[in-house]
Amino acid sequence: MSPKLRLEQIPIVQLPTSSIPSHIQTVIGKRSVISDDIEEFRGIPYAHVPGRWEHSRLRDRLPRDVFDATENGPRCPAQGKPDTRIFQSYLPYPDDRQDEFDCLNLFVVRPSKEALARNGIDADTSQLPVLIWIHGGGFIDGSGTDPSSDPSRLVLRSLSNNTPFIAVSINYRLGIFGFGASSDIISGQGNDSPIEGVNFGLYDQRLALMWVKRNIAAFGGDNTKITIMGHSAGGISCHLHLLEAELGTQRPLFRKADLMSGPLGGLELTSMSKADQRWEDLCQLWSVQADSSVDRVDMLRRIPTKDLLNSVSDLHWVLFTLTVDGLTIRESQLGCGISVHLGHNELSDETKLPGEEVQVLMSTAADEFRGFVLMANWDYTTFHSFFTSSYPSEAEAEKVLQTYGIVPTSSDEELFEAYSQFISDATMMYKTYRASEFFKTHRGKQALLRGQDPKRVGIQNYHFEFGNPFSGPMQGIAHHGVELVYAFGNFHDALQKADQGILEGYVEPDQAHAEANIGEPSTNTEATTEYRKSNIDLSYELQDKLIQFVVEDCHETDQRAYIDNIVTFCNDRSVRVESWSHDEKWISKRMKLEALDRDYDSMMTATRRLVGSVIGMEL
Repeated sequence: MSPKLRLEQIPIVQLPTSSIPSHIQTVIGKRSVISDDIEEFRGIPYAHVPGRWEHSRLRDRLPRDVFDATENGPRCPAQGKPDTRIFQSYLPYPDDRQDEFDCLNLFVVRPSKEALARNGIDADTSQLPVLIWIHGGGFIDGSGTDPSSDPSRLVLRSLSNNTPFIAVSINYRLGIFGFGASSDIISGQGNDSPIEGVNFGLYDQRLALMWVKRNIAAFGGDNTKITIMGHSAGGISCHLHLLEAELGTQRPLFRKADLMSGPLGGLELTSMSKADQRWEDLCQLWSVQADSSVDRVDMLRRIPTKDLLNSVSDLHWVLFTLTVDGLTIRESQLGCGISVHLGHNELSDETKLPGEEVQVLMSTAADEFRGFVLMANWDYTTFHSFFTSSYPSEAEAEKVLQTYGIVPTSSDEELFEAYSQFISDATMMYKTYRASEFFKTHRGKQALLRGQDPKRVGIQNYHFEFGNPFSGPMQGIAHHGVELVYAFGNFHDALQKADQGILEGYVEPDQAHAEANIGEPSTNTEATTEYRKSNIDLSYELQDKLIQFVVEDCHETDQRAYIDNIVTFCNDRSVRVESWSHDEKWISKRMKLEALDRDYDSMMTATRRLVGSVIGMEL
């Protein structure tokens, strides 16, 4: 807090409880360290966990009538010490406490009343649009307080543009605690459970959205103008909430959704039978031999949090998935793969109006998983064997391989590029394409019935081709997460150095003898490209586009949402509107994606085998 801050300037929110009778609670926040124009309310509990592998309950009041929201709340337990190595630039991580049962909290970031007044906005009468950020991390790691995606600088940028909004970042249960699944767990659920099924972390998120919908007005937010946004597992989560809104009849909890490198549709889903196999492995590890499903669950519930977390490492479960349990997530024949059922929204009984569709932004990077291919180090024989054995005939498999240039006459360098393109497409680009095609078909039919343009269905696509600007193995590569280097403004200082030719990689403060590579030549394309704009300018441009998506009216967003367009952030940092049907690059890409689509099940089997062989885990 600024030393010049007077007592009357301390951020305070009067928050009504939703209990009956209702009364007012006081939430005490703080000014942000980045600017006194920004206020933060951290560690606010939105739900409570009654027990391990039980669905959370929405809070109707805070635990104390005067609640100190100046510090981060606990995060869900995870193994290892988090860092920002994936971005090849250092940011300090908060030393947040971990707690399995007390991790369902969020923080709110808003412009101060004084800052709004300077922009001609009366905070007492105006309600601002709201962004809810759902963090990624493979459903096994991450938190709402990750420094790479802290939304404070993005809110500050929105204020400087005179298009202010409020941001909310949420924690939810992860790994074995949030996505552990088995038939035993479902069998033991009592009548007091709010919903039946597993996918506990996903339901946690749903309750966070409901808490924001119910309470954000007290912070100055407009609960009719909520945008959900997430990256990777967070983007997949957004897609799940979007599908529930799309296929349901109730008015959605949000009006827009931004899926950053994370539509649903691949390795992140597992069957109930596969979940039961993993559950059996866990029972064997702990010598749980009870005959009753209830007894087995109870015995595993008694294992200390840290010991259960270590079990995940012992079993080599390096990632967690959502489970198609037939309850919360079900198979669907509507062209979207699955449907989502997280319960009735008791906050509102309003029915969706015809044409009232959530505006959607989906984005991918050009070379999402090149780093994974480096780690895999496949040779042609190994790759070919995994791939062809997954198809009903070798001839059908060869058609796909030839489409990608995976042929025995290719050089090692050509094969590496082909493997990288295939894995990135199969695990990310294809999902985006398939999701776009679903919305194009599903919404397009409804638009025709209403006499509207079937190619304006509220879907936008972004594609990131610019590479990582920092020194390291992914310098110059548009890898998974590269957009987060620019999107939230938290790497601002490192980007400024890069613009000055100081190409620092990941250097922790205590690495006293680490030296920056200043002005050294690089073999990466990114380093030799003549840029149209600086790193800082690119960061501001991407931030402004995200801010625009959050704050503008849905009608304005819809006018730019032409299904054939793909907005490309190019390697030279120019931005172009390209076309799936007219640009040769995208026509070629579509041919590859359609080759994957011809036998979806076999393609996914091949991808699971290839990825599983590298991480040492059956998928």
